[in-house]
Amino acid sequence: MSASKLDLVLRLTNEEEKQAALTFQAVQNDYLSAEKDLKQALNYRVEYAEMSEGLRPGTFVLIQIRAARSFLTQIDTLIEHQRAILKSKHAVVEMRREQWYLARAKKKSIEALIASRRKSRLLADEKNEQKRLDDLFVTKVVLWLARMLQNFLQDAYNCHQLELVNDDAKYYWPRYSHLNFE
Repeated sequence: MSASKLDLVLRLTNEEEKQAALTFQAVQNDYLSAEKDLKQALNYRVEYAEMSEGLRPGTFVLIQIRAARSFLTQIDTLIEHQRAILKSKHAVVEMRREQWYLARAKKKSIEALIASRRKSRLLADEKNEQKRLDDLFVTKVVLWLARMLQNFLQDAYNCHQLELVNDDAKYYWPRYSHLNFE
């Protein structure tokens, strides 16, 4: 896959991960709101139960106690309903969290793939550059050796033309005086 396609995939994956994070956050906020509603209902039940227990016995009070118990039953039903809602919202939160984790993992794997490809490309470029430098060095060495050989042969030809002996050749070949001709 080309670098531009991978960049496009990464951009789309980033968007997918952001969307998953936003969805997860919204669902989590909804869950926290439902949890708060449940706590309010539980607190209201406790308060109402305490208030209804403080009534003194009597006929009118008996009617109030029955009404209070009926209302507490309705509150208990509301609390159970709220717990069921909270349980389903918790399942949705966990599902969205998993989707977000998967989107984030997908994004990180694509980023790792891009980094790996970039590193491979850099290594290949360095290897090619080193090969070019090696080829340049070999070429320069070969040219230098060819010039040295040409100069040596030219000097040998000039020496031969002058019909010099080995000892005199050292005098006429000063750049080759370190060489042993014997």
